[in-house]
Amino acid sequence: NDEVSNRHETNNNERRPNKGPYVQPQAPIAFSDPILSTSANFEDVAVSTLTNIDLDAFASTGNSSNISASHPIGTEADRITGRLGEELVFRYLKSKYPDDDIKWMNQEAEYGAPYDIHLIVKSDNNQERFIEVKTTRSFDHNSFPVSIGEVEYLLQHPSNYYIYRVYYADKTESSIITIMNRIRLNLERKHLKLLMTFESKSTDGQK
Repeated sequence: NDEVSNRHETNNNERRPNKGPYVQPQAPIAFSDPILSTSANFEDVAVSTLTNIDLDAFASTGNSSNISASHPIGTEADRITGRLGEELVFRYLKSKYPDDDIKWMNQEAEYGAPYDIHLIVKSDNNQERFIEVKTTRSFDHNSFPVSIGEVEYLLQHPSNYYIYRVYYADKTESSIITIMNRIRLNLERKHLKLLMTFESKSTDGQK
């Protein structure tokens, strides 16, 4: 019995290291196949190809030299650029859908809706389309802010909420409009990404 006990104790000592606690081996972690992100296939519209839009209407306000240098980026300059983009998209839609109902929500004043243009396509069973316009003067700038109201609305309208990204040039005919549809589906497929930015705390008055 003493020999069996000693042998059992010896086996236990062989299984346990002399230093540190006993660590239970863990099973290998199994990873699922990664979701591959592919390039988005959105429609690009070159304004130079739109022969039935009067681009002269943009001449007085379209040039960046008319934006007051006293206003920092993010205030008056962005407001003017935003309105130019909305007007360009509005004119484009009027030329493409001449017989349909199109309303520029902010034409007279900022309306506050989670979209900028409301379109009813009569030839498509009066389908409603809600169009948000995001405008930039930087042709390599593919990010833009989205409000919580816009996020909620695009999730509620996965098939008929559109974002028109306008790359606005000083010469309006050189502008490009990228039409982004099925926003929710493209988010799920990782063709689009939602990012969050938090404002840093002010250091004024701190030592």
